[in-house]
Amino acid sequence: MYLERKQVDDVMGGEDSWKNVDSTDATCPKCDNGRAYFMQLQIRSADEPSTFLIRFGFGANMGSDYVL
Repeated sequence: MYLERKQVDDVMGGEDSWKNVDSTDATCPKCDNGRAYFMQLQIRSADEPSTFLIRFGFGANMGSDYVL
């Protein structure tokens, strides 16, 4: 008997969710990219703090991703 993984939907929106996010000049400590893109999401209950997603670079220049 072989198990098959079911296809998982990308509930965060995939790469399209990063198209209209805010950005700032910041240098990544890992990849040395000079542009940071960020978004804030409420993924837990309303009485919990929001989650920040940070991505350095974009497209071919994409470097590291961070979650705060």
